[in-house]
Amino acid sequence: MISLTHTAEIAADRDAVFAAVTDLDRVADFVPAVEKIERLTDGPVGVGTRFRETRQVFGRSATEEFTVVACEPPRTYAVAALSCGARYETTFTFADAGPDTAATTLTVRTVIRPETWGARLASPLAWLTGGAMKRAIAADVEAIAAEAVARHDAVLPPRSAADA
Repeated sequence: MISLTHTAEIAADRDAVFAAVTDLDRVADFVPAVEKIERLTDGPVGVGTRFRETRQVFGRSATEEFTVVACEPPRTYAVAALSCGARYETTFTFADAGPDTAATTLTVRTVIRPETWGARLASPLAWLTGGAMKRAIAADVEAIAAEAVARHDAVLPPRSAADA
């Protein structure tokens, strides 16, 4: 099993961050590595929602089918996919950054579990791609943060000097 975790503080409330993460119709517009998302189920995003994501991975387009396996707005959201004999599950956890701030602490944890004999044999080599995967997750979070801040700022009126 491989586990990668990235945590970031985002200057937006949990609702704005959650909305950015779960916006399947627009995520390709603000996460540069994502080329397109094709919804495979209708309705609002929730447990059981399926979608196909095409993104740049190691310089090539890769398409995977994901299923939403957890969705508790605005606390947690998780997606899972099967690829190359392994189960990939990414969980997004949203927490208030502190009592005196509208900021959110976003933790993204990706767990990769080999499920086939071939994937188990190859898993010791996963350390070769671990750094690149961590950088990709960090880049995705940075793009999500920018979108969430823009959504947050669009909802809240600008603070005046007297409010500071």
